[in-house]
Parts: sequence; structure tokens; C-alpha cells
Amino acid sequence: MSYNQELKNFSYKIHSSSIELDTFKENGFSHACCQILSDSGVIENYEILHFEKKIYNTEIKINGYGLDDEKENLDLFVCHFEGSINPKKIESSKLKTAGKKISNFFKESLKGLSNNLPKNSDPYSVARLIKDIEKKLNRVRIFIFTDGTSDIKTIITDKVSGIDVTIEFFDLGKLYELSVLGSVTDNIKVKFDTNIDKIECIKSSTTPKDLESYLAIIPGETLYRLYEAWGSQLMELNVRSFLQSTGKVNKGIRTTLLEEPNMFFSYNNGIAATAEKIKFSIGEDGRQYINEIIGFQIVNGGQTTASIHRSKKVDGIDLSEISVPTKISVIKKEDIRKVVPLISRYSNSQNAVKQSDFHSDNVYHKKIDEISKKIFIPGESGRWFFERKSGEYQNEKFRHSANSDSKNRFNKLIPTFRKISKEDLAKYINCWEGLPYVVCTGVQKNFIHFMNNHAVEAVKEKIIDNDYFKDIISQSIIFRSVEKIIKSSDVPAYRSQVCTYTVSLLSNLSRKNFNLAAVWQDQQISNELNEMLILWVNKVYDKLRKSADSKNKNPSEWFKKMECWKELKNQNFSISGNNVPIELKGSKKVIKTKKFIVDDDYKENMRKCKSVSPNGWLKIAEFIQDDPDLSKEFHGMCLTLKDMANDDWYEDPTPHIAEEASAIIDLAVDQGIIRI
Repeated sequence: MSYNQELKNFSYKIHSSSIELDTFKENGFSHACCQILSDSGVIENYEILHFEKKIYNTEIKINGYGLDDEKENLDLFVCHFEGSINPKKIESSKLKTAGKKISNFFKESLKGLSNNLPKNSDPYSVARLIKDIEKKLNRVRIFIFTDGTSDIKTIITDKVSGIDVTIEFFDLGKLYELSVLGSVTDNIKVKFDTNIDKIECIKSSTTPKDLESYLAIIPGETLYRLYEAWGSQLMELNVRSFLQSTGKVNKGIRTTLLEEPNMFFSYNNGIAATAEKIKFSIGEDGRQYINEIIGFQIVNGGQTTASIHRSKKVDGIDLSEISVPTKISVIKKEDIRKVVPLISRYSNSQNAVKQSDFHSDNVYHKKIDEISKKIFIPGESGRWFFERKSGEYQNEKFRHSANSDSKNRFNKLIPTFRKISKEDLAKYINCWEGLPYVVCTGVQKNFIHFMNNHAVEAVKEKIIDNDYFKDIISQSIIFRSVEKIIKSSDVPAYRSQVCTYTVSLLSNLSRKNFNLAAVWQDQQISNELNEMLILWVNKVYDKLRKSADSKNKNPSEWFKKMECWKELKNQNFSISGNNVPIELKGSKKVIKTKKFIVDDDYKENMRKCKSVSPNGWLKIAEFIQDDPDLSKEFHGMCLTLKDMANDDWYEDPTPHIAEEASAIIDLAVDQGIIRI
């Protein structure tokens, strides 16, 4: 198949996804683009909105934004959307105009744009957020999307109020490459000044003919500048996911950099990287030095790189004595998709990153995938499609489009509205389990929380069976029904958060005795429940808005707090009356997602968990982070337990978490980290 045909096929897929994701196609396209960037690790989180207006003779526009945990790095998204499935060549001036509009939004936000926007609106929240974090911002990345093709390949750099700003264009071709390879490695072309960097290397003599490997020593300052320029795009996807779930700075690395910089080379394991091509030059001393690396990707050592960068950026640590041992494998472009993930996996399997960090191959998802292929919906010859890997549904759909009969059979068997991704699943289940504030933190953070908690528990307790699958599909139907209600309502802003909190509220007020079997049987919610939720969504919006106002909080940030959920749960939402929905009349069916056996061991483990103070859990987390022999999954678990302790154990840890925590407590006591 020619490249042009591949691009046309991709255009068809991304436009189809746009329609699925939002009735307003431009929003749907923005969402689809951000999903691709998120799946590839280019961005961590994103929120979609649409705002375009002329204010004080200044054209402004925004289609979305994302912000990191430290509130230091901001991503802004804007798109030029044509709406044509046949890819069109887009004039550079049109894309630059879109870039000008989003740049204007950022600049005007710094000047107080929020004062001229309706207070209860999404653009107000973003503009106010930008103004609030102005002094903390280190970098802003502007992404310009288009569903056409463009000749613009360069990344534009700028400074606004002392803040570094980069502008990058993603046309259909670049989005396609990103979705296929998981990265756009062509963009990362690193040229070194051999008078400053002096990266000497030696070639391995034992590698296969089609693979070159080199050992090099990269100065700390050079690595700092690389991360400053490229950020997480330097990292292979699984490394980025690991950094997001464990935190970017390792305390042990920081201590060595600060106290024993001369020992860093000896203490640190170094990094492993891949490249498409390396160019060399001969120095005045007659030695061979790296002059340029094309397609540079770090596959192991992401935390080392990020820690070095942050140690200088935040702590001002001198890196002049720091050198990092580096292994670089040169791989042909056509082999990147196959070889790079394997190098990443085998490198990380010998270090702290566990195989469970490679989520698409997770046992939980495999079980859901297996069940989804054999469970058919009641009364029809159709089923639900679980998309374990991004793009699977569209690939399968395209495979059946060769003739009209095959296409019709597929569309009848698995229509678009019965597709569910692993990120969707995490969102629906966490909502139903009373974690709306976690869902509001964004797609990636919610997914990681889900994988480290519910998914682990579900596999351990062996609850993933046909009934479990039917229950989670019912939860997805409920969530999507609320989404549909909100789209037709007059809720003016924060629609995704209102949806999230409404679903959690429904689950909570029904005391987990909701008849999910009725939803599965009908593949829809009842008219009575629909009418009740129509009344609820406006009330939920009103309560959430007033809650944020009373705390003088930015609404989008307030919705990410457990305290917000606590407040909403205490409000009066009625589910009684003459027309009680059938789903709320109870069911003898056991909901398996929270079926815990409370035995003496669990009680003792719980007692030990609650005997540790928030500060104690923090000390244990730091102890785990500094010990290379301990799984970094425990680090995240301890931070979660710290938060639970801070909230006076408003929620109890699951039996699995309590059991793991008990063993960690014993180890921490033996090591003198805490006393109980």
C-alpha cells in the first residue's frame, strides 16, 4: 500500500474517532489528536474545550490544555480543522494564524483575560489558572493540529514574560507517524559542539551486522540541555509511563549530585538509548567524537535524566563534575517499531521497572479482552469491543471494509458506540467506585491509579469473570447516558467533571445496591432513571460551582480534590418518589467489584496501616524510593496511604493493599525508619 493510501486510511480513522468522541467535530478531532499524543507519551494529561473570540481587537482561540503536577509545564492545544476525509494541503499561513490565536490566548491570560470572561466557564478556568501559576511556569508548549498536510516541520521557539515557549505543528502525516511508531523520532536531531560536549565513544565488536552499539560518556551538562530542549519526548513510551507513575526525581540521585558528585559515575547505572543514525567527527586530539544523533530515544534511565535536569533547574546543583555512562544502539527506521519496545522491556526487566508497567500486556486487560470476544449482548448477535491497544477497533473495522457485506456484518456486530478503550474502562470503574476526584486528574493519572489499585485487586481476588464484564459494561452505559444528557442540557461549563461527579453520586447514593443486571439486559438505562438524572446534572453543576466559589478555588483544580467529593456527598439528592427507577429498586445480584472477605488477618493488617501517621508513610515512601531492590509500585502505594492517613482514614485500603502495607511496615520497623 502506498504512503498516500495509508495516509487516507488514517484520515478516515481519525475522522471516525472524532465523531465518536464529540458531536462537535472540531472538539472530537482535538480529542483524537490529544489521545495520540497521550498514548505516545508526548503529553501527560489534557482537557478539551473550545473557545474562539475577538477581545479588544485581538483574535484568541483554544481547543485544550494540559498541566503537569508541579504546575511548571503547560501545554496548549489549538487546531485548524478542515473536516475533509481526503487530506488537503494546508497553507502555512492558516496554521500560523491558528498559532497566533493560541499565543494570544496565553499572553492575554497573563494580562488578566479571566476578568473579561464569564466566571462559570471553561475558558475562564484556564485563563485564571495560567495567571495563577505565572510565576511557577518554566515552559509552555503550543501544539497546532490539522487534519490536512503541511510543509512546516520546524519547531518555533519564543519567550513570553521570561517563559520559554515552543510551537510545534502536527499535520496528518506527523499524527500518523506518531500513532504507528509511538514517537516521531525524526524530530529529535541532536547536534553537539565537540569543543564543549566532548562525547567520546567506542563501538562494540560483538553486535549483529544490522545493529551497531556504542558505549559513550555523556556530560551531565549535556544531558541537562537535552532534557531542557526535548523534555519527556526524549523518553521511549514505557519510560515516560514509568516516570509518570513513580515520580520524576529520585532522592538518592539528588543526594549524590549534591554531596558526592565525583562518585556519581560509579554509583549510577547509566542510561540506555537508541538512535536511527550517529554522525562522528575527529577531534584535534585524533579521537572520534559524536557530532550528531538522529532519532535519539532513552529506553532506560529516564529517572536519572529527569533527576539531573531538576537538580540543576530547581536546586541549582553544579553538574560540571557529572558524567553519565551511556549505551546507544543504532537501529534502522523500519525496525524501530519492533526492536525499540523489546530493548526497553529487556533493559527494564533487569532493573526496577516491573513487567506490570507495560500496561497493554497487563493480565487484567488480557482477561477483559478474552471475555469481550465471547460475551454477546441479550437478544442480539452483537457484542462489545474492548480496545486493549489504541487503534485496534479502527484497524479491525477497516479490515472488514473490503466489500459491503463484510462491512455491514461488522457494523451490525460491533457498532462504534459499543467500543470501549482501556482508558475509558478506568474512568468508568473509578467513577462507579467513588473516585471522581481521581478521574478529574486526567486520562493518564486516572489510568495509572486504576492499574495500581482496582486492576491489581481484581486480578488477585480472581473476580474477573462474565458477570464482572457485564457489570463494567453496564457502568459504561450509565456513564455514556449521563454524558448524552449533559450534551443536551444547559449546563454551561465543566461538563466532563459534572458527568464524572453525577455518576459517582448515583453509585454512592444507591449504596452500591444498584441493579446493574437490568442495565445489561436492556443495554440502556430506564426512562425513569434518565428523567431523574436530567434533574440531577444541573443540580450537580450548581453544587460544584458554589463549592469552588466558597473556597475561592479554581474550579478545574478544586474538582481534583477529595474534599470536593466529600462536600458533594453531603448534599441532598433524592432517589425516592413515585417513579423510582427499576435500577434503584435493588437486586439480589452480588456486585463483585467490592467483594472483600473481612477476616482476622485483614483486621490486623488494617490496624497496622492505621497505626502509621501520614509523616510515617512519607518516610517509608522515601525509604522505598532510595532502595533499588524494592519495587517502585510500593512507593506509589505508600503515598496513597499517606493521603488516606491525612484524611483520617475516610476510606479503607483494600485487603491486598493492607496485606502489602503490613509487610512494608514490618520492614520499615526493622530498618529503624519508623516506630509503631
